[in-house]
Amino acid sequence: MKFQDLIKLYENKKARYGTEAFRHISELLKEAKELHERDWQKSPTPNKDHEQSWRAFKGKNLEKIYELSYTFSK
Repeated sequence: MKFQDLIKLYENKKARYGTEAFRHISELLKEAKELHERDWQKSPTPNKDHEQSWRAFKGKNLEKIYELSYTFSK
């Protein structure tokens, strides 16, 4: 999963909820985690720990998602 995939998920939320899409970030992250795990299973990390991989991905991209939601809400 890449950040572009998160953008697509957010755009779907925006189409559904409009300017209130930012209120559904938790929902978006749950969906993203499922997609991330499917991608991770194709190529697992050496320590075989999806949660660690997910936390790194989420941490790296969470601020970007908030910035994106702020930009789209204008």
